Amino acid sequence: MKPGLIPDFSGVKRLTKKVLEFAKSDFNPKIYAFTALFLALSASLNYYYSFDDQYLEPLAGSWQGMFFYFLFYGFSYFSVAIPVLVWSGSGEILKKSSFWLRSLVFIGFIGIEGGVSIPSDFVAGLGFDDSAYWARKTIRQLESIVVWIPVYYLFLKWNDPKLKDGLYGIRLRSEDLKPYLSMLWVMIPLIALASFLPDFQNQYPVFKRVVNHLPGDSQLLNALSLITFEVSYLLSFMSTELMFRGALVIGMSGILGPKVVLPMVSTYMFLHFGKPLGESISSVFGGYILAVLAFQNRNIWGGIFIHTCVAFLMDLAAAVQLSPELFKGIFFK
Repeated sequence: MKPGLIPDFSGVKRLTKKVLEFAKSDFNPKIYAFTALFLALSASLNYYYSFDDQYLEPLAGSWQGMFFYFLFYGFSYFSVAIPVLVWSGSGEILKKSSFWLRSLVFIGFIGIEGGVSIPSDFVAGLGFDDSAYWARKTIRQLESIVVWIPVYYLFLKWNDPKLKDGLYGIRLRSEDLKPYLSMLWVMIPLIALASFLPDFQNQYPVFKRVVNHLPGDSQLLNALSLITFEVSYLLSFMSTELMFRGALVIGMSGILGPKVVLPMVSTYMFLHFGKPLGESISSVFGGYILAVLAFQNRNIWGGIFIHTCVAFLMDLAAAVQLSPELFKGIFFK
């Protein structure tokens, strides 16, 4: 095995120590209990009534959808942020216009991103017919990089011209990724076990939804199209990290300090509604860990790396469970 691939569990211990030290200094029984209760109740109601799937998802692609996604994520963020600030003795922050301006802009960006849908007419105008679904999904995923990185850059240049933390943690100087690689080794058996669950197989691999909508009869073209979709899907996690660990943690830390973590965790869990319940629950713990590390390191490259790799491994693990029939005509005859 190459030295760079050997698990550096001492690095995992260092990251674990950082997270535990932060949790110990930040822990307030009332605040943490309230946050846990709020998230448990929200998840229970969402999955019982299928709120995200039944009411929000059908609105995607409309102005109403963007507005209601903004309310949805705003509810998740401020329902935790306000009690956290009041009960921690930092309620005066709620009187600052900078808190409301920055948080509402960031939640607005997330709401717009959640409510956007690439119109079928636009895709048809590009020359795609039967493959419109594949094209729409691929363009939608690429849009999250092509559009949102410049948008966040322009807002940051206006709000913080010195760019001292790069683009909300996306910096020219990369993070040491070896500890994150070791974290990945720890997660591989968990992902493998999860791949046997029906909910997991129903959700993943993400690319199974486009297999029947690829753009041509050529086996090579279909294989390349499927790979393009998967690459665009993995690239989209850069914007996810930028929005959550970047903007909502690093971008808000100058105002909230360490109190940035729990409101972001709440919003991040709401992002996962519509996915399997186990994934929503795990997003709380994963989101908390990545938020703490982003807050302390002022860098989100580690989060981008681990998030992208986990997404790929989840698709790969689920694909192994599928019948080869899914791939006939694409990678083999």
